Amino acid sequence: MKVGTYMNQIKETGSGEGKHTLDLKRVLKIWISLLPPLLIFLICPLGMTPLQSSVAAVLLLTIIWWCTGWVDKTVASCILIVFFLLFSGAPAKTVLAFPRSSTFLLIALTYLFSRGIHNARLAEKYLEPMLRRFGRTPLKVLLLAVLMLVVTTYIIPQPLARLIIVADILKAYLDRTDADPEEKSALIFGVYFIYVFVNMLTMNADIILNTTAVAVAGLSMKDADWMRCMAVPSVIYLVAALALLCLIFRKELIGGKTIAYRGGDAGGTESSGEKRSYRVEILAAATVILWLTEPLHGIPNWAVTLASVLVMYAFGVLKLKDLSAIDVKMLVFLTAAMSIGGVMSANGTSDCVFSVLKGLIHGDSLLGTILPVMLITICMHMILGSNTTTVSVVIPGIIYICADVLSAESVMFIVYITSVTQWLFPFHSVGLMMGVSRNAFTAKHVLKVGIPLTIMVFAAIFALYIPWWRLIGVFPG
Repeated sequence: MKVGTYMNQIKETGSGEGKHTLDLKRVLKIWISLLPPLLIFLICPLGMTPLQSSVAAVLLLTIIWWCTGWVDKTVASCILIVFFLLFSGAPAKTVLAFPRSSTFLLIALTYLFSRGIHNARLAEKYLEPMLRRFGRTPLKVLLLAVLMLVVTTYIIPQPLARLIIVADILKAYLDRTDADPEEKSALIFGVYFIYVFVNMLTMNADIILNTTAVAVAGLSMKDADWMRCMAVPSVIYLVAALALLCLIFRKELIGGKTIAYRGGDAGGTESSGEKRSYRVEILAAATVILWLTEPLHGIPNWAVTLASVLVMYAFGVLKLKDLSAIDVKMLVFLTAAMSIGGVMSANGTSDCVFSVLKGLIHGDSLLGTILPVMLITICMHMILGSNTTTVSVVIPGIIYICADVLSAESVMFIVYITSVTQWLFPFHSVGLMMGVSRNAFTAKHVLKVGIPLTIMVFAAIFALYIPWWRLIGVFPG
């Protein structure tokens, strides 16, 4: 007994020492992260005033914490918001522009709406039978998965919730087939890959990222406006991305192999306790129709979504506990991210920071303007990782730089497209990072597609989007 007690003490001591060492390392990292911002604050570069340099320093510190995770993302966001409110010189309404907007309410409500759709099992009810009936080859399964993502765009407006649901339905189906592990990984990766391109088709397809891009650009844009600019070229881009995926994973996806369905439980679509209320189906259909026809009836989408959520509570599809579906941390992060452009513009920090980059833009040619914008975006995306962070930081700066050359709308779309469809590693896309963390596929899948995709994005901008924008009159001819 004494020996056992002694050994336990050793284990506890070792564990305590390990934790102590870990804490010391974290403290050291935090102190290291303070050095670049402190240097900026002390030397006041680029002709900055002490106020402007303090804003730039705290912003840089926050970005470092966001990228490295050395400080919790929500804590870092709160520090930035508090600093902006107290010391930036920008009005509070500028700092808190996002929480004061209808977009904030809409995003919060769509978390609940998506949870209601999930609780009602509507996606499983209709999507999995489709796979069982038509998914006889890897290519057909992939195309059906793409169709699922498109169909559920408005039914499940939260992008990550939609991705998880479709990916899980696909995985459940593949687990009951004779598909080999390589085929399963390639197909599930295909869902996470194509999901990005589907989200570009409409503004509400990614209600977080897409609305963030529009907001930081200072634009007032409806879903119909977004679709007019993006839908047609993005469909072509999606097809090209599918072709690239099939070319890279041709052994797993092409070849005519038949997938045999072994049967078994169909994902629990007939399980006891499932809520399969036709009232929810009718409610979801009515909600989508009202979203799509907002220009005709004038009822804002947030009001439609609020009404739908309240009805779901009345039906019992949503419970009080489902309020936890609202990602408060994400809303805090978005508040911080969307405040950056307004604050930097209000106190003149953006004038100092981005004036340096103005020399890179040559407005006398299309190539000399667009190419540097894309390269700056790619470099920032490689460093920042997060698409939301990248568009929040880059779009306001590039709009300032290109004010005499490109419209804010053109800048926003170019930066957005470049950011969301270019990556090399999982951390460059929250969806891909989530897929790797769930062991759905590996980082090798991401890199294998990411390298040629980084080249493809240049072709997409110059060969697809710009000609289309010129055709519809939203890009200078």
